[in-house]
Amino acid sequence: MVVPYDKNEANHRPEKRGGKAAHYAVVHGYAQRREIGEGGEGEQGDDGVRLVCSQGLSRRPFVVGAEELL
Repeated sequence: MVVPYDKNEANHRPEKRGGKAAHYAVVHGYAQRREIGEGGEGEQGDDGVRLVCSQGLSRRPFVVGAEELL
């Protein structure tokens, strides 16, 4: 999935700039945190979704919360 976002000039992570630093990220995958309850069963964390993304100005992928990018 390709997602538009404003990038931070220092580290290319998402930030709110009103479209002044428009860029695109490719979402490669996601991870979701699961809490382990007392009985050993997995429970959903409150917002545990993290997106694994990359963009053209960096060779390193970045991981952000879904609410930061979407």
